[in-house]
Amino acid sequence: QASLVQVPLKLKRSLVGRCRIGLAMNMRVAILASCFIVAATSTLRVIGRHRAWPDGHVDFDHPGVKVVARVTGAANASAIMSKVGSVQNIFVVYCDGVAQLGSVPNATFSTKLWAEGDKRSVPLCSGLDANAQHDIVIFKSTEAKWGQIKPTPNHVSFHEIVGPGIR
Repeated sequence: QASLVQVPLKLKRSLVGRCRIGLAMNMRVAILASCFIVAATSTLRVIGRHRAWPDGHVDFDHPGVKVVARVTGAANASAIMSKVGSVQNIFVVYCDGVAQLGSVPNATFSTKLWAEGDKRSVPLCSGLDANAQHDIVIFKSTEAKWGQIKPTPNHVSFHEIVGPGIR
C-alpha cells in the first residue's frame, strides 16, 4: 500500500509525531508513514512507500515513488536530496506536466556520481513564471536493489524543495 504525506515544502520535525506508523512485510520489515498535514500555502506530497524521519527528511527506494510539489514565487526550483549506499537511482522530473531533459538518457538526473550521505542540490525547473502556481513531480524510475546475499542500504533521501522566493 502507498502512503501520502502532505506537508509544507520543508518537511517539519513534527511530522513523525503526527503520523500513523504501520509495518509491512516485503522480504524485510519496512515502516510506512501515513500523514495528512495541510500547509498554509504551497504543499508537498510523497506518494509511494517511504519512511519519514523525526528530522523531517523522507527515505525511499521503491520504483514509482513520487515527490509532488505545488510552488509559487520563484522562477527556479531545486530539490535537496542525498543517497545511502552505492546504488545508482534515476529520476524523471516533470514541471507543469512536461518531462525535463537531463544528462541521463530518458531521465532528468541520476545519483550515480553522488557521494553517500552528501546533500545535493538538484535543479528541477527553471524559467517559471514566479507569479503563477506550478506543479513539480520528481518520479523515481529505477528498481530497488534486492536479492543480494548481504543486504545493504540503497535508498534515496528527500529533504526539501528550494528556490529564491519559493512559497
